[in-house]
Amino acid sequence: MARPTSFETTIRPILLRFAQEIARVLQKNAPKVVKDSGNGRRKRRRGLNPDAVYKTLKGAKAGMAIGELADKLGANRPRLSAALQKLREEKRAKVVGIKRNARWHAA
Repeated sequence: MARPTSFETTIRPILLRFAQEIARVLQKNAPKVVKDSGNGRRKRRRGLNPDAVYKTLKGAKAGMAIGELADKLGANRPRLSAALQKLREEKRAKVVGIKRNARWHAA
């Protein structure tokens, strides 16, 4: 049997440990895999609950602008506008003012 060389006795174990450490770090920092439905389509998001918007409006005595409502509820403006229109049709909310000066109130 041949004598081990200095590479095999000193450098090879160091390189193996280094490679294992790199693999561990890469595995730890790898992005998480999200389960997909498999059909390539996004899940449909549900609209904003008009009752939550109504409760928020009811608590504001001076009414609220759409931007204030969006910040408070964490919703985007198009969904919020749709929920407000639904409340308006049900006569549970009313708008005072136009465009930038518009404020929504609970009816």
